[in-house]
Amino acid sequence: MNRTELLKLLPYGDAFLWIDRCFDIEPGRSIRAEMHYQSGHPILDAHFARGSKFVPGCLIVEQVCQAALALALSQTASKVTYLLGRVEARFEKMVPLSSTILCEVTIKPSATGVIVISGVSSVTGLGQIAKVKAVASPITGIAW
Repeated sequence: MNRTELLKLLPYGDAFLWIDRCFDIEPGRSIRAEMHYQSGHPILDAHFARGSKFVPGCLIVEQVCQAALALALSQTASKVTYLLGRVEARFEKMVPLSSTILCEVTIKPSATGVIVISGVSSVTGLGQIAKVKAVASPITGIAW
């Protein structure tokens, strides 16, 4: 899935989509996604307006969760809205801008629709940079 396809599938505008492409999709189980982070992006430039330029950890978590959502939504014709619940993240290394982050994500859907998300993020040359675990629940009444 390329960025254009992701923009059609996910409820995000271009400035808040933290995935350039998804690949190695195993329906209902796993997905790999990558994003190249660089200066010049308004959110990244505003986040570190006065100093060192590193990818914010919250965006690494968001990348994992967006990949999980892409995997979940690629299996259905309906636009399900999920509320992200508990999130646990462990960051191991700081990631400089101009890096490409690869996240490998697995999901475990339940009979109630709740999804358990596990992700590992890495950067070539740095190795593993973060681990993310999260739970997302489907909610009704919100259209997008």
